Amino acid sequence: MAQRQVRKKKKKFGKVYEYEYTVRDILVTGELKERIEKEIQGMKVVTPTDLALKYNIRVSVAKRLLKEFEEKGIVKLVFANRRTRLYVPVKAAAS
Repeated sequence: MAQRQVRKKKKKFGKVYEYEYTVRDILVTGELKERIEKEIQGMKVVTPTDLALKYNIRVSVAKRLLKEFEEKGIVKLVFANRRTRLYVPVKAAAS
C-alpha cells in the first residue's frame, strides 16, 4: 500500500511550505499484473504515469511493465521522446 507523508520545508521571510509525497510500491504481484492487463484493453492511451497513479506503483515499475506488455503484443508504442512514451492497446490500434 502507498503511504502518504507530510513534510514541512521552511523558506525565507517566515513562510512555511508544506508538501506531501507518496511512498509507492516497488513490486507488482501476479494478480495485480493480470488486472492491469485487463484494464489496459479498455483505455484509449496508456502512459507510465497513468499506471503509477492508478495502481500506486512507481513510474519506473510502470515503464518496465509497459515494455513487457509491448513484447507480449498487448500494447503498441505510438509516440516516444526522451521524457515519456505513449502506448495504445493492440485492439484499439488495429481499428
